[in-house]
Amino acid sequence: MGEAQSGRRVKRPDANVSPAPAIEPAPAPQSPKESQPAPPKQKLIAGMDELGRSINIPQYMAGAVWDGFLDEFRKFSSLRVTTENMRRRDAIERAKKETESYVVLLQVETENLNSGGGVGQVNSNDLLVSYIIFSPVTGKIKSSGRVYVRSSRSILGGRLPTGRVADSQLYQAGRETADRVISALNLGSTVLSLLTIE
Repeated sequence: MGEAQSGRRVKRPDANVSPAPAIEPAPAPQSPKESQPAPPKQKLIAGMDELGRSINIPQYMAGAVWDGFLDEFRKFSSLRVTTENMRRRDAIERAKKETESYVVLLQVETENLNSGGGVGQVNSNDLLVSYIIFSPVTGKIKSSGRVYVRSSRSILGGRLPTGRVADSQLYQAGRETADRVISALNLGSTVLSLLTIE
């Protein structure tokens, strides 16, 4: 008789058994900046009534007011200002076409109709800036007012690059007008860094 084999039979691995699936790491949570889109900018429409300006008031004076008005808004990055040339009737119609944006109309006027002997000879101390804020949809007046040009002795800070004292006075009047608009529309509740002006 032959020798009988002893010992246990070792099982071979089944070729049909699939390996255990690999564990993938969980995706990293998104930061709030990535998941939340930037809020849309508020829009403000502003215009200067150039045609309503007295013939005695030179254009550079109205331009100095306009520059000061726009520059004051540059501390707000959540606001976009669109500028247009318009008269009062145009501003009202523009506001009625808007659903959210206010329309601001500026005009440079003179209190003394006899000020100066001709174009360019008007006294800047006789000038004032009137403004009207028209509400969207209705076109009704939300707020209005006048800002008087201050004398050069009451202005803090330096002159404009042109060196004309009148330019500095009018520039500051434009900034004060912007402050009135900011206050009326509660735009000063959030102080930001830069305003995009179209």
